[in-house]
Formats: sequence, structure tokens, C-alpha cells
Amino acid sequence: MRKILTLFLLVLVSFVNAQDTIHKIDGNVVVGKITEINNSDVKFKMYNSDISVTESKSNIHHIVYTNGLKEFYNTSVGTRYTAPENTTVYTPMTTPVVSEKKYGNNIISLNFFETIFTNFGVSYERILPKGNFSFKIPLSFGLGSKPFENNYNGTTESTDYMRNKIFGTGLEFNIYPIKAQRSGFYVGLSGEYGEFNYFQITYPSGNGYTGTYSKAKYVGKHYAGLFHLGGFVGLTDNLLLGGKMAVGYKRQETILDDYTRFKCVLDLTMSYRF
Repeated sequence: MRKILTLFLLVLVSFVNAQDTIHKIDGNVVVGKITEINNSDVKFKMYNSDISVTESKSNIHHIVYTNGLKEFYNTSVGTRYTAPENTTVYTPMTTPVVSEKKYGNNIISLNFFETIFTNFGVSYERILPKGNFSFKIPLSFGLGSKPFENNYNGTTESTDYMRNKIFGTGLEFNIYPIKAQRSGFYVGLSGEYGEFNYFQITYPSGNGYTGTYSKAKYVGKHYAGLFHLGGFVGLTDNLLLGGKMAVGYKRQETILDDYTRFKCVLDLTMSYRF
């Protein structure tokens, strides 16, 4: 009977010794199995229990692991514990925290493609804080330096909006599959609305296309819905070079005819990010 009791005690002591021992600053000792240690807390399961407990490192003086290694915390504060002589205080190695560089969420762009048609185009884009979604508001005005005043007959509808633009605006929604950093790539949907001038030439009856004629100027309306993809490259943290291609359908309304056609758009932009 004595041998059985002795054997039982040896097994019990061995099992207890297989646990980690947490010595707290207030003098309490906790026995359990440590499951995780991070920068601020120690997580462990209580001895003979599946209950998980989280203890702040600020409350711990030292830990004795099952392999005999001792890890000391808060050795500079007054506690009931003093590190034994000739004991090496082990400081755990931590991975340095590298803060992510912050880039501005506001982008103002100048559209160079508009200048080909003697227009002035700018846009404002707001990237939401997580960096994966944005909305953009474009705005353009026709400068009128090279108006296309030929007779509007439906054969020039591919460029008449751009060549005789009065103004244009819209709204874009963009998704960045990879969070927008110094450079970014996006896909999205956009809607456009604008107005443009067009001209109707009337010749005197019976003279064909010769002789004196009259020219009248009208205002047409332009609508478009587009799918687009684009991106930008950061020349610096604030200066961006970007491009976009969009395809979809447009509808133009005039007193002569209303029609819906395929539309393709190319943009080249220089932007300032802040």
C-alpha cells in the first residue's frame, strides 16, 4: 500500500511539474499551461481545466516554464520576488512593429485627354479609409476654341459631344482589389451627363448646297453608362500619373434625333494626392 501511494505521489508531482508556473507581482502563483504570449498579455489554461485565462504582463513578475527556463517581467518594480543570484534574466525577442506608411485619401486630377478637344477637365476622387473603395466626381468645360460647326446629320456623333462640349459631369465608383498605396489599380462603374452644341444648316429651297444658307445652333444632351478600369503610378508620394479606359453605351438627344451608341473613353491624368 505504501509503495502504491508513493508511486501515485510521484506521478502527481511529475504531472504538476509538466505545467508552467506564473508568479504574479501580488505574490500569487498560478499553475497552468501557457498557450500564447503577445506584446501585452499571457494566455494560459488553468491546471486541470480547459478554462482559458488572459493575464496582463504588467501583473506578472516571472514565469517558470516546464523546461526550467525562467522569463522575468517587471523586475524594476518592488515585488515579493527577487531574481536569484547568478540567474540570467531572459527577455523575449519581439518582432518590431513596422507602421504602414500613410498616403492621402484625396486626389485631384487634370485630364490631358480633354485638351485634345480643347476642353478643360478635372476630377476629385475620395479614397475611403480602408483603401479599397473610392468615388470620383469628374467635371469638364468646353473652351470653344475649335468648335465643329458642320451640319449635324448623325455622321459625326462619335465626337460631337467632345468637340462641342458645353459641360460634362458624372459620378464614378471604384474598387481597388489591392489596397491603394503609392500606386493603385481599380475597376468600377461610372455615369455621365453633359450638354453640347450642334449646328443645323439650311439652304434656300431649290439651290441644293450652293448659295446663301442659314446656320442655327442648338443644345443637345448626352448620357452614358460605362464600365472602366484604370490605375495610377506614384511618381512621388503626392504626384501621380494615371490612365483609364472605359467602354459602355451613350445616349444623345437632339431636336433632330435621339440615338444610343457604343462608347469608348480613354483618359490620361496627372494628379495631386493629399
